[in-house]
Amino acid sequence: MAEHCTGSSADCPGDQFEPTTTVCRASAGVCDVAEHCTGSSANCPGDEVEPANTPCPDDGDECTWDICNGAAVTCTHPDNGLCGACCYPDGSCANDMSLATCELAGGTFKGVGRMCQGDGNGDGKDDLCVPGEIPTVSEWGVIIMTLLLLVGGKIYFGHRRHSIA
Repeated sequence: MAEHCTGSSADCPGDQFEPTTTVCRASAGVCDVAEHCTGSSANCPGDEVEPANTPCPDDGDECTWDICNGAAVTCTHPDNGLCGACCYPDGSCANDMSLATCELAGGTFKGVGRMCQGDGNGDGKDDLCVPGEIPTVSEWGVIIMTLLLLVGGKIYFGHRRHSIA
């Protein structure tokens, strides 16, 4: 603050500082913090941003988080890992839908991270939505595990039956 002579002394008054309610640096974005005077210094505190994962305005995309990243002044919208492909009864496909939205729209959710593949076989339907598609790696794992259990069970119980007799 500017000091003013008192008119009753030859000495200039001591330094005065703005109160802590005074903004010395305005917010530059939704994830930026407005800095306030300290009340005890002529310098404004360092520029700060909101901590990482602080909620910020929704971008309307159900497939993203709406959070500050702790380094930028603007809101970020990273993928939330909740969306995937949705197949409709007519064979059409939509990307980036949550399970709830897909089912609400009458579709079948194909799994988190799955994407529509397009119509590679020319039948007018997305290949991801056509029955009989090639199993995914995780689906192959279930198929192989089931076969191993069936074969292992047959060997174990077949061997056991011969051992008892």
